[in-house]
Amino acid sequence: MIRTILESLSTSIQATPIIALGGAFIWGIISILMSPCHLASIPLIVGFIDGQGRISTKRAFLIATLFALGILITIAIIGLITGLIVYGVGHCSVIVFAGSFTEITQHYLNWSEVSKGAIIVKRICGVLVILGGIYLIWSA
Repeated sequence: MIRTILESLSTSIQATPIIALGGAFIWGIISILMSPCHLASIPLIVGFIDGQGRISTKRAFLIATLFALGILITIAIIGLITGLIVYGVGHCSVIVFAGSFTEITQHYLNWSEVSKGAIIVKRICGVLVILGGIYLIWSA
């Protein structure tokens, strides 16, 4: 039933771009009303405009529009930068970071190949790897 609803919704959105644009606009409004992150911006802009003293409705509209455009541009730039960064770079940087600080960590923890802490961690990791393998075999 849900699949049928989603398929018909998808078909109607693809058939008429106006519905898609209207839906995106409405979802933008709903996301502001339901998101605590976006809701925090409403008192900020109201407080900022109130701090300007007595201003006209036209000036308040202009300030609020510029504030909204600033947020839109900032989010778009962040999205563009994030989209341009390759997903693998994040994974590789964690590996490089961990490998770079191995000596510092080793010195801090004063672990060696035969220390009790290292052996316990290795055993726990080994058991987790084995359990993960068993789960993958079982679920296949």
